[in-house]
Amino acid sequence: TDCFNGIRVWSLAWIVFAHTVYYQAFITGYADPVSQRITQHSPVFVVLLSGEFAVDTMFFLSAFLFAQLMHKQLVKSNGRLPMMMAILQRYLRLTPSLAFALLLYAFVFPYILQGPFAVALQKTVVKRCHVSWWSELTYTMNFIPWEYSKTCMTWTWYLGNDMFFFIAGLPITLL
Repeated sequence: TDCFNGIRVWSLAWIVFAHTVYYQAFITGYADPVSQRITQHSPVFVVLLSGEFAVDTMFFLSAFLFAQLMHKQLVKSNGRLPMMMAILQRYLRLTPSLAFALLLYAFVFPYILQGPFAVALQKTVVKRCHVSWWSELTYTMNFIPWEYSKTCMTWTWYLGNDMFFFIAGLPITLL
């Protein structure tokens, strides 16, 4: 598992670094000549922008560890797998912390934010979360609402995918 932890650390560092650059570009743009020269001629920058593949690495690790765990469970239980109980346990393990984050983000932070961008952020958060807060708690945020820009907490897309892959992977492990 040390190898997996190493892969996980490198992947997370790659994801965080790529997001840092993405958000800087989103907020400020690359209008200055120095940034344009770096982005157009740097092989390191191309590797950085390929940070999407680090997310695939996280999905691979999740699937591998899931398959290993399910194999152990199937051997221990003579080929029986209580699928609904597994889904319920996973839901109950993940959802309380997600619900707490949703509570803070959607119903507390908009009313305590201050600063020049606070009003615009408050309107955006309240508008998005008023409509789609429930899709976060059902892990359907990648399907409902259909438009990404209308999702309450857009960064939770990974949890929705991971839950979907878990549910879809359960019957596959029985094959």
